[in-house]
Amino acid sequence: MFKFFIKIISRSLEFSKSEARGTLAMIFIIIIALILTQLYKSYLKDERSTLNPAEKKELEEWVSRIQTSVAEKDPEEPVYISKSNYQPLKARPKSTAPYFKKKPLQNYEEKVEVITIIDLNTTSPAELQKVRGIGPTFSERIIKYRNLLGGFSSTDQLTEIYGLSEETITEIIKQCEIQTEPSQIDINSDSAKVLARHPYISYDLAWTIINYRKQNGDITSIEDFRKIKSVNEEVLERLRPYLQL
Repeated sequence: MFKFFIKIISRSLEFSKSEARGTLAMIFIIIIALILTQLYKSYLKDERSTLNPAEKKELEEWVSRIQTSVAEKDPEEPVYISKSNYQPLKARPKSTAPYFKKKPLQNYEEKVEVITIIDLNTTSPAELQKVRGIGPTFSERIIKYRNLLGGFSSTDQLTEIYGLSEETITEIIKQCEIQTEPSQIDINSDSAKVLARHPYISYDLAWTIINYRKQNGDITSIEDFRKIKSVNEEVLERLRPYLQL
C-alpha cells in the first residue's frame, strides 16, 4: 500500500522515490495533526461541560478580561474621534528671534578685482607671471620673442608665440597693452646677419635687401621697399612698424 502511494506521487508530480517518500510522510503527519487537534477540541468541550455554573462564570470572566487587555494593546485597532472630544491643534507661536544676524548694508563692501595694466614692451617676466595662465616658461618665451621683434607693435602678435592658447592671450590683453613703440630696423646700414635676426625677415630676404641697396642706393620710402624682389604686401605690412625710413 505504501509503495503504491509512492508510485502515484512520483508519477503525478515527477518526484524521485526519496522525494515521494518525504511527501507521503508529510501528508501522514498533517493528517495525524488534524486528528489530534479535533480530539483536543472535543476534550476541552467535554471538560467545559463538566464545570459547575460558578466555575463556568469565572472562566468566562477571565476570558473576557484577557480579550479586553489584548484589544487595548492592539495598535491596529482604529480610533474614532467624535466632534465632542475633538480639539484643534493650537498654532505654534512665531519665534521673534532671527535665525541669523543680517549684516547692515552700510558695512558691506563689494570686492572688485583690480586689474593693473602693464606695458607689454617693458614688463618683466615676474610681472607677466601674475597674469592667469602665464608661468615661467611662457613668460620667458614672450620676452624672448619681444626681444627678437624689437618690441610688440600689436597684441595680435601674441598669436605668433608657440603654445599660447586663445584663453591665455585674452587674459594677457586684459592686463597688458602697447604703451612703448617698438625699436626700428636700420634698413640702410644693418648687415644681412643683423637683418635676418628679425622674425619677419628671412635670410634670403636679408641678402635681397643688401643687393638692392648696392644697386639702387638707400631705401627712403615704403615705395622703394615695395620695389624689392620677394617683398609682397603681407611682408610689407608686418615690417612697416619696424622700418626706419
